[in-house]
Amino acid sequence: MAFAYVNRSNAYYENGQYDLAVSDLEKVIQMYPKYAPAYFKLGVVYDAMQELESATLSYTMSLRFDSTKAETYYNRGFDYDELNKEQLALMDYTHAIALDTAYTDAYFNRAFLLDDHDSMKKQSLIIQK
Repeated sequence: MAFAYVNRSNAYYENGQYDLAVSDLEKVIQMYPKYAPAYFKLGVVYDAMQELESATLSYTMSLRFDSTKAETYYNRGFDYDELNKEQLALMDYTHAIALDTAYTDAYFNRAFLLDDHDSMKKQSLIIQK
């Protein structure tokens, strides 16, 4: 029964019916509270809804039950970056890279964050002079 809800939530997501997707995924989580893929998908849906705090919480729950998925770390890192939580984003991008050394998006976003951080440091030094 739970997997029928997962499949239907995927269809709702693809059709932009995010509230219905969330509802089905919450039903799955009630039935299987340790089912990491349901939390991951819930995070993806919340991202589409621009509910980044809810998305990061969903990804965190997914990682609690399965910490081996680079994509989960990457998605949470991306949301942390959007929420201006750069240190948390850097940690998640780094963890994603450790799990999947070919994860080019994680390398790119981490490099961009580090470059941006260095630029801010340099601007701060210029202002102080």
